[in-house]
Amino acid sequence: MIMNKILPSFTSHRSRIKGEKLEILKHEILPKYEITSFFDVQHFNKIHIEIGAGTGDTVSHLAKQNPDILFIACEVYIDGISGICNKVQSQNLTNVRIYTQDARILLNQIPNNTLECLYLLFPDPWPKKKHHKRRIVTQEFIQEISRILKKDGRLFIATDHDSYKEHICQVIYKQNYMDWIAEKPEDFTQEPTWWTKTKFQKKAEESGRVPVFFTLKPKCE
Repeated sequence: MIMNKILPSFTSHRSRIKGEKLEILKHEILPKYEITSFFDVQHFNKIHIEIGAGTGDTVSHLAKQNPDILFIACEVYIDGISGICNKVQSQNLTNVRIYTQDARILLNQIPNNTLECLYLLFPDPWPKKKHHKRRIVTQEFIQEISRILKKDGRLFIATDHDSYKEHICQVIYKQNYMDWIAEKPEDFTQEPTWWTKTKFQKKAEESGRVPVFFTLKPKCE
């Protein structure tokens, strides 16, 4: 278990979807894809999870390229959930499920050595020092991911926030559960081979923010 009491790692958000559209999303569309527990999908052999899936750009891209893998999109914001549902429907994806609660609750339910990959792409950086305790990347988080990943599994993290980049580096250096895969300095700034740019990343790059990428694997015993 990561912790008994989980501090929110995401901020409150006001949805643009209201009224009848919201009711249709909640009661007709989302139930086709939503899971409430990992036990709903534990029978799948290959499972990947994205925490903070946004509107589903990455998860839909990966699901389309890998039809034999089940992808769980963890997203708490209703606008993002709507975007994921739209992409799943329009692309006829049968290998995507959606989890709408705090993803760390789901992680705690996963047996050891189960996941193939976990993606944490541009999480909320919580830039104010008094809010740093809400950052999702901690030694406890890394330890939990190392537990649930298969021995050859991977954890992918990306951020375009300088302070969070430093924070992630410090966490990685201090923990002893996973190895940072980086053979050369360019690996730090080079997008993974499976990568697809989202509109939010493009906007960030246009404003001068440069993303960095971390790939970790469980340590060999």
